[in-house]
Amino acid sequence: MKGLPINTHTFEKIRANDYLYVDKTHFIEQLVNRDTYYFLSRPSRFGKSLLLTTLKAYFQGKKALFDGLYIAEKEQNWTVYPVIHIDYSLVEYKQGKTVFHNSPRFNLQYNADRYDIKLSETTVANAFVELVSALQAKFRQKVVFHHLLTHSANFLQDSLKLL
Repeated sequence: MKGLPINTHTFEKIRANDYLYVDKTHFIEQLVNRDTYYFLSRPSRFGKSLLLTTLKAYFQGKKALFDGLYIAEKEQNWTVYPVIHIDYSLVEYKQGKTVFHNSPRFNLQYNADRYDIKLSETTVANAFVELVSALQAKFRQKVVFHHLLTHSANFLQDSLKLL
């Protein structure tokens, strides 16, 4: 019997460790074939992180992780897209006001470093535009923006503590 993914909510870890996984990849096909944006608003522990990391693996073309799942049989191309992954889960106000307030820019820099892109813009908005433009030019593909809203609530709560 497969183990349960206790305290593991990333698709890659669940599949790599052969934990029990309920295949919901048919939803990926539905999501990516609609030309729209999605805002996933669910309570804590409802699988947002798992869904988003599943989408991240899909857009990164990690086909081997999907072996035996619905999408592996349906998807023909497995196009690799650059993914900008923004995650505030590791940032706490206790780390200091400067680190906390600079975390959006640090997140962008982390993504730029992953793709060997140098950012010259200093504001978050301009750095984001610069990163997206550079990724589009480098990969000649659309860019997938992956923001873990699961942890944004923590980020916002911590922000209020600094006021």
